[in-house]
Amino acid sequence: MKNKYNDFKVYLREIRKSDIKNGWLDWINDKASLDNLFSSYPINEKDLYNYFKLQKFPNSVMFAICLKENNQYIGNARLSNIDWVNKSASYGRLIGGNKHKGKGYGSEALILLLRYGFKTLGLNRISSSAIITNKSSIKSNLKIGMVKEGILKEASFKNGKYFHRIQFSMLAKNFIKKYEK
Repeated sequence: MKNKYNDFKVYLREIRKSDIKNGWLDWINDKASLDNLFSSYPINEKDLYNYFKLQKFPNSVMFAICLKENNQYIGNARLSNIDWVNKSASYGRLIGGNKHKGKGYGSEALILLLRYGFKTLGLNRISSSAIITNKSSIKSNLKIGMVKEGILKEASFKNGKYFHRIQFSMLAKNFIKKYEK
C-alpha cells in the first residue's frame, strides 16, 4: 500500500537555533503575520531566542516546516501545553513569507504534526484556536478535519480591539479514521 504522506510537499524537522536568523524572526515581525498571531508587537532576536529555549520536551515540541524539493525552511509547527495525564496538547503553526502561503503547505504540516502527536506521543486530543479574522487558518483547520468546538468571545486583544477566537480540536480516533486507514 502506498504511503500518502510521501506525496506531501513538506516535511517536519527539529527546529534549530539558526532558524531564528534563517527567516523565523522576519516572519513573526511581518505585519501580515502579526495580524494573525496572538502577539501584536514586534519581537527582537533575544526574546525569540528565549522563546526558542522554552520549547522543550516534555512540555512542548517544535518543528521546522521544510519543502521536500529543496529542503527550504518555510515555517514552524509546535505542540505545546502537553498534558500527559489527559493526553492532550495545543498546536500552533506559521508559514513564513507570502510566496509560501496559500499553497497547502500549512495543511500538510498540520497533518504531519497531528500524526506525530497521536501516533508518536500517544495523545488523544489536540486543539488550537484562531483569531476570527485569520481566514486562512480557519479554512485550513476545517479542510483537514478539525472540529469547530465554539467561539472564545473577545479572547484576543490586538491594536486596541478585542477579537473572538474560534476553537478547534481533533481526536486521535478521528485522525486515524481519516488519515491512517
